[in-house]
Amino acid sequence: MPDFDKILSDDQLIHPRSEYRDSVIELINDVDGAPFDFEAELGEVREMHVELVPEPELSVEDFNKLYADAQGYRSRVASIIMEVVLIKAEWTSRLSKARWLYETGTNYIYSTDEEPYNKIKSAKNLAIQGSYIAECMPHLYDIRDKIDRICKRVDAILSIFKEKKDDLDEILTNLSRQQRNVETMVGLGAIVIVKGNKSNNN
Repeated sequence: MPDFDKILSDDQLIHPRSEYRDSVIELINDVDGAPFDFEAELGEVREMHVELVPEPELSVEDFNKLYADAQGYRSRVASIIMEVVLIKAEWTSRLSKARWLYETGTNYIYSTDEEPYNKIKSAKNLAIQGSYIAECMPHLYDIRDKIDRICKRVDAILSIFKEKKDDLDEILTNLSRQQRNVETMVGLGAIVIVKGNKSNNN
C-alpha cells in the first residue's frame, strides 16, 4: 500500500478536500489551550466536609455554622456544575465538527478515483481501509481522538460534581429536619438559619 505521508502533500494530509482544510486548521487551533481541566475545583470540592451533629440543640451556634457551611458548599458546587456544563457543550460541539470533517474526508476518499485514494478500496477489509484513511488525514484523526478523550474526561468530572451536589442536598435535607427539632426544643430565643439567613426571635 502507498506511503501516504510521503505521497500526499502537506495540504492533502490536512484534508483531501481543499475547501475543508481551513476548517481543520481552525479546529486544531481552537482545541489548543481550550479549558477542560478542573483540578483546582476538584481539590476545592474534596475539602468540603460536613458532619451532622447528633444533638444540635446542645450547641445552636455550631449547628447554625454547620448549616451555613453546607448551604455555601452546595451553592459553590452548583456554580461549578454550571461552568462544567458550558465547557462540556463547547467540547461536544468540537467533537461533532471533528467527526463531520473526518466523515466528509472519508466519503470523498471512497468516492474518488484519484491517486492514491483509489487504491484504498482494494484493501482486504474495512479495518485496513479505515487505517489507510487515518493515514490520509493524520492531523484530523489525532485531533478527533483527542477531543473524544477530553469529552469523556469532562463527563467524568461532571459526574463527580453532580454526586457531590447530591450528597450535599441530602445533608441539607437532614439538617432541615434537625433544624425543625432545634426550633422546637430551644424555644423562641434561639438563633436559627432559615434558607441561609439568620433570624433572632425574641
